[in-house]
Amino acid sequence: MTPSPSSSTSASPPIDYFESLDALVNIEFKAKRPLLGGTRLRLNAAVQAAGEPMTLQAARLLADLPRESSVFLTTGAGNPDTLPQGETDGPSGAAFLARVLYARGHRIVVATDPAFLPGVVASFDAVGLKVDAQGATERLRIESWPLGAAAGENATLALLERYPDLSVAIFIEKPGPNDRGIFHTSGGKPKNPDSVAHLHLLADALNARRRVTIGIGDGGNEVGFGRVGRALEATMALARDCGCGCGGGIVNATQVDALISASTSNWGAYGLAVALAMLTGDSSGLPALEAVSTSVKASVLAGANDGYSGMNISTVDGTSLAASEAIYRLCLEVLQQQETLA
Repeated sequence: MTPSPSSSTSASPPIDYFESLDALVNIEFKAKRPLLGGTRLRLNAAVQAAGEPMTLQAARLLADLPRESSVFLTTGAGNPDTLPQGETDGPSGAAFLARVLYARGHRIVVATDPAFLPGVVASFDAVGLKVDAQGATERLRIESWPLGAAAGENATLALLERYPDLSVAIFIEKPGPNDRGIFHTSGGKPKNPDSVAHLHLLADALNARRRVTIGIGDGGNEVGFGRVGRALEATMALARDCGCGCGGGIVNATQVDALISASTSNWGAYGLAVALAMLTGDSSGLPALEAVSTSVKASVLAGANDGYSGMNISTVDGTSLAASEAIYRLCLEVLQQQETLA
């Protein structure tokens, strides 16, 4: 099933279609019983903060970017013990969004933790965004981001100097610290701050410069959930108290302009890619359906593991590739229904 190109439409699509995308990417599929129900709570908070479908809000921001400006994407979550080369959740979604933004004429800059780089590069290759041995090609660069806070500050300043036209940063399944400065897993375990890329610092810097920031996550501990932190504290126990003794919860404190909460972060990115196509009337950059499987499998071959089981298998947060394909297929169906209506 390959998305069909469409021409721009004068009228915006009905809001109902974006509400459908929000719902599709938030079907509850948590394979850990203590986390069941949290997907709905995070979705409700994100939609309330947006004041409209969250996929629509984020798509509006991307549609309004200068067409030849530089855009930054980052992904990559893991730990040295069970996920030393990162998760299968994140790289595929980042690759899908990059493909769509590349087709819109943007220069794409991608960064991730050094250990996660092979899985990210492999996923991008699988959707047709191949880089050379130096991690670059025309209008695309994929590079590693140093670990730790001090190195992150220096890397942020260097990036902004290299790309003064940077118009947006999108954070996909990228852990960030809570309001006490502590990084956590979605289950509440603290992370060594020196083992993590502090990419939330880039969000802070871009917010100060009034550039666009977008977060996509599925647990509350990812960059962007600062937008709904207080709301989640009222509904989620782990948002109030992570249990590690830091005195805070798991929710990241970083502010963003738009947040997409999803059952898995890949799905949130797929939904945003389709929402942008629907809003702009241009679906020519959307990857084909089979790119879901090829991009996830490519990251696995490069060393990425399922984030729930810690195994080197082609599942995403305990969900099958068939499930991920079904979600993307249904998102494409929403797009095609909207095109028929138009």
